Amino acid sequence: MCVADQPIYPAIRDRDANVVIARFECVGDVGAIRRLPHGTNRFPIYHDFGNVAYLAEIEHYAKEYWGGAQYAMPYMMLFNLQGPSGMNDRSHPESPGFRVMWYMNTPTWLLSVMAKSGLFKDYLLKTSQVITWFYDSDIDGGFTYWPEGLLKQPKRLAAPMWNKGVVVQNEMMYHRGEPSGPRDKRDLASGFTFDTAVAADPDSKDGWQYVDNGKILRKIPHSEMRYLFHWSGEVFMDKADMKRRFDHLDDLSAERVFETLIADLRAKKIAFEVPSDPMTDRVFIGLLSQTYDVSPAIYPTETP
Repeated sequence: MCVADQPIYPAIRDRDANVVIARFECVGDVGAIRRLPHGTNRFPIYHDFGNVAYLAEIEHYAKEYWGGAQYAMPYMMLFNLQGPSGMNDRSHPESPGFRVMWYMNTPTWLLSVMAKSGLFKDYLLKTSQVITWFYDSDIDGGFTYWPEGLLKQPKRLAAPMWNKGVVVQNEMMYHRGEPSGPRDKRDLASGFTFDTAVAADPDSKDGWQYVDNGKILRKIPHSEMRYLFHWSGEVFMDKADMKRRFDHLDDLSAERVFETLIADLRAKKIAFEVPSDPMTDRVFIGLLSQTYDVSPAIYPTETP
């Protein structure tokens, strides 16, 4: 398994789409996280993954995406293994972060409403993701994204996509991964539960298997597995930008957020009662989610 280092050909910025698509060279094996903020490695043998998170080349992509930011700070490195499976997700953005309010201390529903409302752009964290796929098959498995907004024509990165990646800001761009693998194998294996693990198949040099409570539910050949490596980082245009973030010079608060949302609902002439606890009032949460709900208007005809 490999990670981004030097592009085989120069990364191309699509100025209209604001997305960079590049093919990356292999530089080494990776495994589980070594030690990052908020996490501890339980598998010391996979020490290289922590080094990957701090690769200068990856940080360069994030800074270049923002037009030459001076600093980048990785905060998340993850990967997932996707065996043959369907996909019910029509599209989604990631949970965004705002100064002092992000996924570590704020409910996902509220972060989503804040992003969709467009009322808090001045507080949005500048982030970028470098995402790389390894899926050596042309059976679906691509990546659909709406770089110019939900009312515009989407774009699609089609499979096969071996060591191919994108540089994006997925908190502000709707996107979706596609179903992958042979279509006749996409149903869940019999006995599959939340405790089912993906484990190496000891009978294969590169295969996998679903195991639950010691029982093998299904074997998955390497050729049917879709691998994804996902680096996330926050960037800062200059020292003043960094100082504003870490010295808390202009932070949001939950109180200010709800005051702003309530004022906007009133400006829209939407009838509602101000709840005593807007963070937990289900009726109010439903109203906000419905008011600011948006979804794509166009899907590629070739997207599964």
